[in-house]
Amino acid sequence: WNHFALALPLTMLSYPVLVWRGVSIDFDFPTLWDTVYRIVVYFVIEDFWFYWGHRFLHTEWAYNNIHCIHHEFDHPIGIASSYAH
Repeated sequence: WNHFALALPLTMLSYPVLVWRGVSIDFDFPTLWDTVYRIVVYFVIEDFWFYWGHRFLHTEWAYNNIHCIHHEFDHPIGIASSYAH
């Protein structure tokens, strides 16, 4: 629901603002190897960040004050990830 109620309208509204501010989307596509390199680097950084962030959320303070709601949802479906994280 959040994706349709928030992300989609914000995405649609941001484009005219970006054009108005002079942001250009006219650029060359990266090479195949550049794309592969960026994807690998992204996954390494994202995995590192997610692991340590999620580990922090399981400390006593963060779990009790922030993260416990994540463990209340007991239906393992993809759309629950927006609710859980």
